[in-house]
Amino acid sequence: MYMQGIADRIRVELQENLNDAQDAQDKGKEAVKTSVEYSIREGKTEETIVNFAHSEAIDLVVISTHGSGGLSRWNISSVTQKVINLVYLPVLVVRAYCQPATSGARVHYGRILLPVDSSRRAEISLAAGIALAGGEIHSGFLSEGNDRSIRRPALLKSQSQTTLVLTAVIKPPEIPIPEPYPIEIEQLSSQLMDVSRVAVTSYLNKMKVRLPVECESRVLENTNVSSAIQELADQEEDIDLVVLCAHGYRAVRLAVWK
Repeated sequence: MYMQGIADRIRVELQENLNDAQDAQDKGKEAVKTSVEYSIREGKTEETIVNFAHSEAIDLVVISTHGSGGLSRWNISSVTQKVINLVYLPVLVVRAYCQPATSGARVHYGRILLPVDSSRRAEISLAAGIALAGGEIHSGFLSEGNDRSIRRPALLKSQSQTTLVLTAVIKPPEIPIPEPYPIEIEQLSSQLMDVSRVAVTSYLNKMKVRLPVECESRVLENTNVSSAIQELADQEEDIDLVVLCAHGYRAVRLAVWK
């Protein structure tokens, strides 16, 4: 009854006929086309969600940070964490707290934060960011070649002015000796940061020119990449969404160690 009630509420918002939709649910998917289906499974929550997503060929998993266990000191619950780690599918995580009031109008993302680390793995998230910013993306958008050249799509419908905030974090070199460092080490470290800053800035600028949506770029310097991204998202209050890939260039090194 609970699941049927939720399905009916969503169908009303989608302006579907409730009677026809219920008949479709009772008689099978072929009875009438409906955008809302529901399923009840038994078993361990996280494992059942993962198995269901793969058995039903799900394209996107949308999950809340917390559920019946309530809010805790952790940003996400253990169930959500396990689903993210095991599902190996695109996941949209929605905060279970501080939910903004929404109207009946179409949801619009004004600014999307998109962290990249100059690796092909991280660039996978570009397609999702562009699709959300532009509303529709042509299949011609590809990342290919050694220079990771990005072809501009022939068609792109832009129904809103959404900006992608491309962000890269530069980490200072790790020096395996105690401070204070010798002057030669300090100078080499400073030179390396200067060269890295120029190279990363150039990389982001080239990407901004090639992407078919409005873009900005940020080059951050921090010893902790995740902290730098979190601080930027907190400082820029107009960031509506963070889009990032599950792995970047570090995944190559992890695979080697395994």
